Amino acid sequence: MLVQNISESRTISDAEDLENSKIGQANKNKSMVLQKMEDNLKNRVIKLAWLNYNHLGTFIRLIDYMVVETQVRINLESAELILIEMDRDDRKYALQTVVGFGNNQEDDLSYTPTKDELHSNLMKLLDDMQIVTEEIQRVINHNEFHQFIHGLITDSGPRFKTIVEESQVYRNVKSQIQGRIQTDFAHIEDRSKNFKSCRDIHEFDNVHDFEKWKAENPDLEAVKQQFDRFGKWDT
Repeated sequence: MLVQNISESRTISDAEDLENSKIGQANKNKSMVLQKMEDNLKNRVIKLAWLNYNHLGTFIRLIDYMVVETQVRINLESAELILIEMDRDDRKYALQTVVGFGNNQEDDLSYTPTKDELHSNLMKLLDDMQIVTEEIQRVINHNEFHQFIHGLITDSGPRFKTIVEESQVYRNVKSQIQGRIQTDFAHIEDRSKNFKSCRDIHEFDNVHDFEKWKAENPDLEAVKQQFDRFGKWDT
């Protein structure tokens, strides 16, 4: 019985070895074909990867230009938004200033802020928008990309500020903003001419101390003079 079991076990083992041998031979024959296909595919992939690697610099430069173009568009749209706010239908005049009087009778009306200050503030706002954008690091200026773009560009590429200021859209918007300042302030100056006749009221309000005047026990003539003065203001 023991011999029989050993014999059967050996027969089964030989059969398994034979089967594994057939499978291994088939895999070997198949691997030779596949190996050639894989080698060809690998060579094509390596060639493509090398081509892509050589074009990384161009790709990075293209991305940089696209980012700059987007920043320019945003800046132009922001400048246009200022003009849109100035031209809103529910806002008759875009500028606001406080009308006052000088210290002397010879002084003309004063404006706070002045026309020049309003102009300077709006122009500074346009400049500040460009400065903020320029502070954003350019894609081509990242240290990790130098190895790919070295030799492809001779400088830092298109200048953001130059592109914006040379844009016809920006020039038109800036010109319209400046024109609106001139027009609105001219209207303010024209309307405020009527305030010159109020200088006497303004000075009386600033210097007159009613309690002190009352303590002086003014007579009827003094009271009459004050009322006569008030009467002139009504006219």
